[in-house]
Amino acid sequence: MKPEPTRRTTDQTPASPDFAEVVNLLAVFSEASARLAEIEAKANGALLELIDEHKAEYATLQEAATKSETALEGICRAHPEWFMSVKSIKTPYGKVAFRTGTSLVVKDDEATVKLLKAVMGAPAAKDFIRAVELPDLEALEKLSTSELERYMIKRVSADVFSATPAKVDFGKAVTEAAQN
Repeated sequence: MKPEPTRRTTDQTPASPDFAEVVNLLAVFSEASARLAEIEAKANGALLELIDEHKAEYATLQEAATKSETALEGICRAHPEWFMSVKSIKTPYGKVAFRTGTSLVVKDDEATVKLLKAVMGAPAAKDFIRAVELPDLEALEKLSTSELERYMIKRVSADVFSATPAKVDFGKAVTEAAQN
């Protein structure tokens, strides 16, 4: 026969005046938590109604935004001369820009890990290898391109296009109003 397990919870009340305060505070806590859950449920319901009210227009506008951004990128890529000396062009209706970023492409994760360990030694290579035994691309970013090639890693550059709609900057407007 198994011994009776040790109980972790009891329903016997300690004989202390402080315990009455614990019960009172638990009542406040429970009531507040229940009311918060009611408010959250009501807010979620209102949000769903609001979304339903605007979802058709939202879908149409989302499609228009996507198509116009694609067309903007095509036109801007067709005119690289516009971005020879600047990275972005601002208009009253927003801004178009190209940002150049780099990323690392590893041909073979396992081979690169082995090369890092062999060339740098296991303790030093640990700073460039994640626990799952994949090269740590963020740490490897610091190495030169020629050093990366040694480990079968290629630095790849890409231009990323973005379009930003015009909007009022109230922070700027408040600052300007305070200066006048």
